[in-house]
Amino acid sequence: MDNLKPIKSFLTDLITPIVKSAVAEAMPEQILSKGKNLVPVQRITEIYGMSQSKIYSMFKNGELNKIKQGGLTFVDTVELENLMKEEKLWAKKPLKPKK
Repeated sequence: MDNLKPIKSFLTDLITPIVKSAVAEAMPEQILSKGKNLVPVQRITEIYGMSQSKIYSMFKNGELNKIKQGGLTFVDTVELENLMKEEKLWAKKPLKPKK
């Protein structure tokens, strides 16, 4: 097994930068560094039971902010849950998102 350490080290050194680059491209730094709970719209529909049309209507009416990155539209779940708590918004499912 010890004779495999050089191969493992070589592969790790080769693959790590590729993976880091792919992750950085898929999740732009701006999203990672905002410290917000950003979730794609499609996932919001699954978690909260809201339709995509309702979410996009909220964007259009200025009730909810959208964050666009890398061709995806994200929602800050903290902002969404605050709207729910203020009873300005009702979801089909409970307020607590699935983990």
